[in-house]
Amino acid sequence: MQRRVFPDLVNYFNKTDETQAKVAKELGISTSYLCMIKWREREPNLDLAIRIAERCNVPLESLIRKAS
Repeated sequence: MQRRVFPDLVNYFNKTDETQAKVAKELGISTSYLCMIKWREREPNLDLAIRIAERCNVPLESLIRKAS
């Protein structure tokens, strides 16, 4: 089974020296929560999605699932 991810967020961490712990601390969330968001195990609310997008320089649209 293939894991669904937020590819822009995964790419951000793969291409930078940033750690999830540092980014999570700056966002005021736990590292495990950020990891769950990255692996689509949890959905960020709109406010958090905006903060992640701004902090990690990824498109907001990439953090929000499209309604089906």
